[in-house]
Amino acid sequence: MSMLTYSFDPPTLEQWKNQLFKELGAQQDRLLYQNHYESIAIDLTNFQSRYPHFPSKQTGSWYNLVKPYFATEKQANARILEALMQGATGVFIDPFFDASNPNELWKDVEKNYIQCYDSSQHWIDCFGWQQIGASAHDELALAAIQAHAQLHDPSCQTLHIKMGVGPELFLEIAKFRALRYLLMRLQEIHGRAVELHVVAEIGFSNKSLKDPYTNLLRQSTEALSAIAGGADALIVNPYDELSSEGSDAFSRRMALNVSNLLQEEAHLDAVADPLNGSYVIEALSSALIDKAWECLQDFCDSHAFNNEQLTAYFKPRVEATRALRLADFESKNKTLIGINAYPNTFETKTKQWAPLPTEAGLPYLIYEMCAHS
Repeated sequence: MSMLTYSFDPPTLEQWKNQLFKELGAQQDRLLYQNHYESIAIDLTNFQSRYPHFPSKQTGSWYNLVKPYFATEKQANARILEALMQGATGVFIDPFFDASNPNELWKDVEKNYIQCYDSSQHWIDCFGWQQIGASAHDELALAAIQAHAQLHDPSCQTLHIKMGVGPELFLEIAKFRALRYLLMRLQEIHGRAVELHVVAEIGFSNKSLKDPYTNLLRQSTEALSAIAGGADALIVNPYDELSSEGSDAFSRRMALNVSNLLQEEAHLDAVADPLNGSYVIEALSSALIDKAWECLQDFCDSHAFNNEQLTAYFKPRVEATRALRLADFESKNKTLIGINAYPNTFETKTKQWAPLPTEAGLPYLIYEMCAHS
């Protein structure tokens, strides 16, 4: 490897802006980032002199988790053992999974050598909200409000927060970085420190049973978002997990391999918080923090905390965002290859979506089902 170094003078801010304007020509409107799901607009040339300090993990590594979707302990155990032989380094057991026979569930699993997440821990789970169409700032606000409530409990020494991962690369990176900042502020308010575990889960909204090969690309970019944003653990669900037939061995192996390749071949674990100092990421993170904090204050000023109040407050907000997403999809302002554009013409295994899980009374938003309804 060459060890040569080259010195150069960094451009001034004005030089950088002038070069941007020159290259973009008549397309300078692209320098204004707008997202109507988040109700934010950012001028990418309008630098702030200082953004807040964003806390980060100490290392860039993460756990590659398997989440077994089986009804019995024996089936779940077989799935866990299969995944551990294929590179998984941890297991996530859904807190609602009724493991009446834990010995059967963990048979032949060396738990001392892997990371295990289960119902014995304090959990804040926002994945379902993300899957029904919540905006990133609403998902952050949901996590922050529940963390605020849990921090009142002196027995809570560790917070486990599970977030969904959407398709927009920079926005999702900013979301995970914003989450750590919000939790830092809440701990300061409560005058205490807790250990934080952030689990990112890649879901199903933009996945296709008709064009399975596009799913690897979507899973990979979403995994990259979560990792670059600082997730401690990653669940990449097989794209066909919610089909009537369930996932097959190939889709399960490919889902695990997404994380394996990013860690073992791309070496994304070599750097903690690789995008620290990136103007676009920090501007997006700050915008999401402001929106989520405003939402948290509004809820806490007018509601007592309980699950019913939380649902009553957030469900109309999510329904509005969900309607925007569906309108963009139906008008093809939102294009998903293999779903509402460029359909797959190659022969693939025929699978159908099963009845979908729900959150707050709304079924998961699966674009492919909307396209064929």
